[in-house]
Amino acid sequence: MAAKIIHALLALSSLAVLSVNAQAPGVPVVIAKPYINANSSHFGLGIEGASIDQAGNVYAVDWGTAATGYTIGQIYPKQKLVYSNPNKIALYKGIRWLKTPSRPSNVERQALLVDTQLGISRLTIFKNGVQKLETVCTHPNLTLANDCAISDTGDIFISQQIWNDQTVIGDGGVWHCHQNDVNATAVPLFIGGRTNGIEVSPDDKTLYVSEAFNVAGLGPVSNILWHFTITKTKTGPKLTNKRVFVDFAKLDNTASVDIDGSRTDIDGNLYVTRNGGGGVYKFAPNGKPLLFIKTNFPTPANLELAGKDGKTMYIIGPCDGSNGVDKGCANQYRARLPGKAWSKLRAY
Repeated sequence: MAAKIIHALLALSSLAVLSVNAQAPGVPVVIAKPYINANSSHFGLGIEGASIDQAGNVYAVDWGTAATGYTIGQIYPKQKLVYSNPNKIALYKGIRWLKTPSRPSNVERQALLVDTQLGISRLTIFKNGVQKLETVCTHPNLTLANDCAISDTGDIFISQQIWNDQTVIGDGGVWHCHQNDVNATAVPLFIGGRTNGIEVSPDDKTLYVSEAFNVAGLGPVSNILWHFTITKTKTGPKLTNKRVFVDFAKLDNTASVDIDGSRTDIDGNLYVTRNGGGGVYKFAPNGKPLLFIKTNFPTPANLELAGKDGKTMYIIGPCDGSNGVDKGCANQYRARLPGKAWSKLRAY
């Protein structure tokens, strides 16, 4: 566990060194507003996995310090601890809250947790305060699950990121299971370089996933966002029609800057964090860059559209560590449209 935390911190520090001016010429630039700073933060350097529940509240992993990756905290409307793994052995990387049933239920909230050790877990919070954690799915080759996206039908798409000095095929990929599974074996759909940000379009027809490659001595040399068609079959979804959605080497010469968390709005516009690029890109469904949102910290890791109307973006990541601050920060940005997750979770 300690080795994994140290590895994660080294990766974060290397990304901070690689921080560059990551915005394409001619793309409008706006400035996000500070929301949580180093002085007010209760989160550690491992803050990521921004996610929204049905009420519009926002959550992230790593409440505490860089050594508390087994915790989940609330970011909005106020900071507070939500869950701490009692065995302190988990290393959570992502969260996706599920829609609660419209009929009366003892279940208050349910979330999918991306755990590097257990693949996908399901956290159930009951109205009497009892919490239950169970494994949804895993796979022998899914050793470092990184993030997940979920469709309206409950299909879960999982990315993996194994950080090696020299990336090889198999360091990443996309796996599938279903939100109702229990102790299931995830199904590999795509095997590639290290994969990270992953999202499903509002119509459930497209999967976006990032893929990066490192070269020994040089660090990241390629960062591409792929577009797959989600094809339904009798045995489950398949990923077809793979094509480049964005190649950052061609867009703004930032192949060395990692793509991280991704989210869509209700029109299918895709927001993508640049971890080391100091901001978030907004892309139209056809791949055209529409906007660059600058953050006041260099390594934004994830984002979510939330709040009462679903239009307030929360961008999270480590505060600037150059001054020795070991904290997680957050910025806000007011978007034009509500987020897909906000809309889907509230619809019946």
